[in-house]
Amino acid sequence: MRLPAHSLLSVVEMKKTLLWILGILLAPVVLFVVLAALLYVPPVQNWAVQQVVKAASGATGMDISVGRVSLVFPLDLGIYGFRVTQPSDSLPGRRDTIADVGRLVVDVGLGQLLHSKVTVDALELEDARLNTAGLVATARIKGSIGRLSLSSRGIDLAAGVAEVGRASLSDASVSIELCDTVTPPDTASATVPWKIYVGRLDIVRTGIALSTPGDTIGVRAGIDRLTGRRAVVDLERGRYTVAAVEWAGGSASYDNNYAPRTAGLDPNHIALSGIEIGIDSVVYEAPLTQLNLKYCRMEEKSGLKLADLSGQVSMDSVRLSLPALTLRTPDSELRAQAAMDFSIMDERNPGRLELRLLANIGKQDVMRFAGELPAQFVRSYPNRPISLRATLSGTVRQLDITGVDVSLPTAFRLSASGSAANVTSPERLQADIRLRGRTGNLGFVTALAGPQPSFRIPGGMALEGRVGADGSAYTAALTLREGRGSVKLDGRLNTVTEAYRALLAVDGLDVTHFLPGDSLF
Repeated sequence: MRLPAHSLLSVVEMKKTLLWILGILLAPVVLFVVLAALLYVPPVQNWAVQQVVKAASGATGMDISVGRVSLVFPLDLGIYGFRVTQPSDSLPGRRDTIADVGRLVVDVGLGQLLHSKVTVDALELEDARLNTAGLVATARIKGSIGRLSLSSRGIDLAAGVAEVGRASLSDASVSIELCDTVTPPDTASATVPWKIYVGRLDIVRTGIALSTPGDTIGVRAGIDRLTGRRAVVDLERGRYTVAAVEWAGGSASYDNNYAPRTAGLDPNHIALSGIEIGIDSVVYEAPLTQLNLKYCRMEEKSGLKLADLSGQVSMDSVRLSLPALTLRTPDSELRAQAAMDFSIMDERNPGRLELRLLANIGKQDVMRFAGELPAQFVRSYPNRPISLRATLSGTVRQLDITGVDVSLPTAFRLSASGSAANVTSPERLQADIRLRGRTGNLGFVTALAGPQPSFRIPGGMALEGRVGADGSAYTAALTLREGRGSVKLDGRLNTVTEAYRALLAVDGLDVTHFLPGDSLF
């Protein structure tokens, strides 16, 4: 059947109309595809980046420049020669470099992008230099990054969950200069409902330096290798956990730059090397902090070497607890159980202190702590460890000294027990301490008086008695026995009036045991 001519014309016109409608509908799609395709053409990429850079420079007031970019299908983006500068806040006519990045690469997987999930196959930052200049009110932070890389198993934008498979930082150096005048920070902040899971973090060959205003205090740390495993950061709850942290090789130093240097262990100038630290079960959720220190080894410039430090640490806003702390050096060992309330110094309601200490301190460590001493004293000092045992409990208002025992084999032994009240207020101090001691060979002590002392300290002396305090009034009732003789002391001293009274009774004492070369005896 043949259609009339006018019917054929209407069909043709309908087809043309449909084609026009289809063309209009497809035009935006085709245009988007063409524009997207053009973004993979290097000249178009560089033109687009320059437009973005120009807009960003105008919005921020900084000079921003990019050397070149590359975009490889689907979303493998590379940026080279990224640089940000601004006028110097301290030197007129000069410019501060805020950021100078040699290479930045981001490789994003598109598998789940339509479901609001992003997979970062790789993020790499190389040869970067950063400087906050005046952007941060509290400090000036500057430094360099050799390489920073990150890979992610997935970032769920809807659920606020990020899973970082591995992150690493290497060949970095960071300097933090604290400012002396700062604007109080705005502490009001909105809750960030994000959880971040990190499988592994590696920091290699990285250094950090911190200085206080006026360069009064300087702190430095160098990390050969630091590894963290299975970390969870819950920003909404403010809870942070790490399964394990290992610091293998490094150094740290502390310097009070206005304090003179002294021999031995100098608390104003500490330099540590050979640092090795292992920590697990780290939990922080303010105010709670918990961790298990598996091992800690390092050496100080004075020669003091920490062979091991281990124990559990638990701390919250009111109390610090060390249930089983162990410290060892090649010559000494210390074990402690301690718990202390942070309100221990409170005048109205002081917190409690519980301490049980057992220590053996070797001769070498004693000499390092003591600093410079006469050579004869060092040679004559017994090559035995000092033994210390102490058990204390209570508050600053009422402190019970169950027992303190100090002994140096072959030289002496001294024990004390009793109680003390108001120990932080000398004008209200109350104390009653019982003492008992015995001497051995204390000949090495005389070396402190010079190479040829005119006196000696007999061995076998016994000391017992009590000492006390009542405000500014101090008392002592002591008896010293040597051979068949004895010396008894009954004394009082008032530190405010400087009045004193002393009764000394000597019975049968052979003075030549103390002054063997004196012709009067």
